[in-house]
Amino acid sequence: MRVTLPLALVAIAALVPSVACEPPPADDGGEGEGEGEGEGEGEGEGEGEGEGEDCTIPAIVDTEVIIPSTCPPIASDGVEIIDGGRLELNAGVTVRFSDGAVLQIEGGGELDVLGSADAVVTLESAAGVAASWQGILARFTGTDVSTVHLEHAVVRHGGFEGSEALGCLAIISSLTAPNAISVVDTTFASCGIFGVLASSPNQDFEAFTGVTITDSPIAMGLHADVIGSIPSGVVLDSDATLQNRGGTVAHSQTWQPQSVPWRVDVAIAVGGDANPVLTLAPGLELAMSAATDILVGATPGGLIANDVTIAEDIASTPWGGLRFLEGTTTGTLTGVSIAGTGGPDGPGGLIGAGVLLRDTEATVTITDSVFSDNVVDIFVDCGSTPTLTGNTATVTSESGC
Repeated sequence: MRVTLPLALVAIAALVPSVACEPPPADDGGEGEGEGEGEGEGEGEGEGEGEGEDCTIPAIVDTEVIIPSTCPPIASDGVEIIDGGRLELNAGVTVRFSDGAVLQIEGGGELDVLGSADAVVTLESAAGVAASWQGILARFTGTDVSTVHLEHAVVRHGGFEGSEALGCLAIISSLTAPNAISVVDTTFASCGIFGVLASSPNQDFEAFTGVTITDSPIAMGLHADVIGSIPSGVVLDSDATLQNRGGTVAHSQTWQPQSVPWRVDVAIAVGGDANPVLTLAPGLELAMSAATDILVGATPGGLIANDVTIAEDIASTPWGGLRFLEGTTTGTLTGVSIAGTGGPDGPGGLIGAGVLLRDTEATVTITDSVFSDNVVDIFVDCGSTPTLTGNTATVTSESGC
């Protein structure tokens, strides 16, 4: 029976034995031993590579630990915490985790997974089934920012319900820690719930290239403020789910299209002290869950969208629409398709139109856009003066607020 480990992991880890494997045996055929001194030393060293190397991962990594490529597969039986230290896994290393095990990074710790194209590093379940170990969990709390670098890695079977570690890679943070996570040429497969989960803002990936996510219920679940650090071209299953977990976009960024839509499960706001502008790149698709909306300008902020589709996730379950309010500093929609919004009783007491413009100081421009299956297409309120050109839409106006 699998038991989910509590998060007070440091105390538990002290009770968990280190994980180790026997290093590869030395080559008994070392010609150098016993022959001439100069020739013997050189030949013995080369042929006995791996002899005496440490293939042990301590339960708590608080110094530098380097696992060399020559180590055979390593069995991990419990909690591995990188707490202020550094764990380096080199090309070809395989670590197999028992049920409920977790690889956690905290306290300014560093995880460097340094595989190669010919010899990936593999982190997987010993049982070989999804949702059996907790995966990689980066917990950023206190004042020390930890780092995770995955390159030419395969991470599979991680993450399960009832744990903070809900995916093969999960980032849980109360800190502003952009550029702390780098994922390059890495595959996440057969994950318990998420391939990659980043549920907090201010966690932009330093790199996210050459990534494949397959056979996982939710390929990525990301806070809205993090999505701008994901380039297009993530390799996904044709029926993959991408979850936009909503929240406030507080710094300027561009959302790139993927091969499947982003499903928006929580309302999105754009605005803040930095006057952020959210740009939606051509080809992007947003599938909006019931009663969600995109709110621009409650605090200073803007939105630019070109050739994107924003529609309800499930037919006949209206979403709340795109709202430009008084703090809008930039608003431009060109060739946008907006469909499936609700009527006058939208969420938050605002009109649930395809686009609502309310007391916007900036001029919002909507050009060559198509509105369909909305109770109200464009609603102009409180004296807003948008520029509307070439749209397929009906426009409703009111002067009072």
